[in-house]
Amino acid sequence: MIIMAKDDVLGRVDADLGRGHTHPAMQRLASLTAAYPDDLEIRARRAALKLVF
Repeated sequence: MIIMAKDDVLGRVDADLGRGHTHPAMQRLASLTAAYPDDLEIRARRAALKLVF
């Protein structure tokens, strides 16, 4: 199993969104929320993305 650093995954989320790929971005944010349940930055980004799409 490969575990990516939070910053790497957030970079991939930004890249996904830049290409208009919202579904993989949401999946990545969901995985980060599970890995870092107390991280308010991740929760806020996920909530903001849910509001837009």
